[in-house]
Parts: sequence; C-alpha cells; structure tokens
Amino acid sequence: MLKKRTAVRWSILKCLHEVLCSTRLDVPKSIDSDLEAARRIIETGCHKTRDADDLLDWVESKLTEKAICLSNMAYWEDLLSKAKKGDLTKEEASKVPLMETLIKKYEFLR
Repeated sequence: MLKKRTAVRWSILKCLHEVLCSTRLDVPKSIDSDLEAARRIIETGCHKTRDADDLLDWVESKLTEKAICLSNMAYWEDLLSKAKKGDLTKEEASKVPLMETLIKKYEFLR
C-alpha cells in the first residue's frame, strides 16, 4: 500500500513538473534527477519506500514554490494532499494533465 501511494504521489509530481516546464518557469534542474531516483527506488524496491518519500518531499517543496503563479495551484495542492494520504481515486488520477502519457510510459503505474 505504501509503495502504491508513493508511486501515485510520484506521478502527480512528475505531471506538475512537466506542466511547470511547459510554462517555461525556472525549475531547478536537480528535480529531474531526484524524480528519476525516486522512480528507480519505487520500481526496483532496492531501497526503503521512505527513501523515495524523502526525495518526493523535497521535490514537492521546490515545485510548489515555483507553482504559486499557476492559476490552478489549489487543484495541484489538493491532488498532492490526497496522493500523500492515499486518498486519490483512480478516476481523479486519470484526469490529471499528462497522466495518460505517464501511465503508457511507466509500467509500474498501471
């Protein structure tokens, strides 16, 4: 259950990252590598899920800092809050911008 919650949270953060990059906001380059590291932890299980959560906490703080200018920031905050608690439904997750592309690209999200 914890791994699934972390994977869903990762996917929401990955989508938010893509949205921010597409709006040409100055997003720290280290976020890409941290998201990639978290993904590897989730997929392989070679570390504790908590290690991925720690990385995602940092990524979330940096992305939300940059995302304050988005007109729909409350939407993203709600998604992230639900994902962190494990309360995000499959229907809600499927409607997230760019999620369909992520699900096709990353098998562990299916």
